[in-house]
Amino acid sequence: MRDPSSEGHESAKLAYDAYLDRVIGYITQYLGKLFASSTPVDGLVFAGGIGEKSDFLREDVAKRLAWLGAAVDDERNKDASRGDETVMKISSDESKLGLWVVQTDEEGVCASMCKQKFGL
Repeated sequence: MRDPSSEGHESAKLAYDAYLDRVIGYITQYLGKLFASSTPVDGLVFAGGIGEKSDFLREDVAKRLAWLGAAVDDERNKDASRGDETVMKISSDESKLGLWVVQTDEEGVCASMCKQKFGL
């Protein structure tokens, strides 16, 4: 996936910025609940289509979470978009918050559940 702002498409940039704002809003609300319960936060996991494939989204999220000490290793981050490993660390060695990309297989899990439940 390519950064829409680099293509000069203003509507794509607006959609991306709105999406990023929603992602950050969700993460910070969830973090607020964790911090209020004194639950330690060890890391952030990116999964699913855009979480697995979009290195620039992961970088943008980490930049906005720098106040937590989040920092991306650029090379690891780019490699994770191309990687075949199930779990890939993308945070820098200096990052205080672990950042991970986890490959998922929702379709395979759903198919397995259907097979098990319905004997297909």
